[in-house]
Amino acid sequence: MNTVQIKIVANYKAKGGVWFHAGEKYNARRLTIGVLDLTTPFQLIDGNRSGHEIPYKNAIVLKEVKTYSQKQYDEILAQRDEALGQRDRALSDLTKHGQTIVELHNDKLALLNTVERAVTHNEIQTLPREVVQALESFKRNGDDLDTVMRWMISPYQCDDIWRDEINTLRRFSIENGRKLINGMINGYVVEPQLEDPSGIAETVLEWWKEHDIDAKESDLEKLVDRLRGRIAERHTTVQ
Repeated sequence: MNTVQIKIVANYKAKGGVWFHAGEKYNARRLTIGVLDLTTPFQLIDGNRSGHEIPYKNAIVLKEVKTYSQKQYDEILAQRDEALGQRDRALSDLTKHGQTIVELHNDKLALLNTVERAVTHNEIQTLPREVVQALESFKRNGDDLDTVMRWMISPYQCDDIWRDEINTLRRFSIENGRKLINGMINGYVVEPQLEDPSGIAETVLEWWKEHDIDAKESDLEKLVDRLRGRIAERHTTVQ
């Protein structure tokens, strides 16, 4: 016995004077005796019309009504919740990976722009003495720019004997990446070192003595400050 949904296709007056009109839908069951059974009526199982029979010729089957036990229903809900959880996790992972890809792309563009500016300007770069010494060590060893850059990105790939030089370049590049790349591409020189105040003062005093100049200590301090300022200005201009 199958439970099905039927639709009345021809008006029918059942026993007791109850009318069933075309277009009405009901849940019904039918005890068939074979595939070619065209006579067994449908028996309604809906509400107050339950029990009435509708001739087979007066209705058509719309779809089979499937029923579930509580256990089956709970299993379906659990499967749905698991599928929704997997979807949410996948979306979360996709969002994270998407953000990472965007950040890597932006970093790549920034690096390319830095390299392009360095090449366009084509300026000899002043670098600290320890940075120049590290670069010269690699140059003497025959290491090209690509090798040095690769070791800076992945320092564990280089030999231990070059670890100090690589760390020197990495520390400098944290805040001076453009300068380092510009120097590696366009050439570099050791940046001038500002003379310490005591050395400047001694030089001025010697010059005053040679020329018999009588000056106050305050004049010496002012002159030293002015000289240091001029040296700093020239140093900034060179950079």
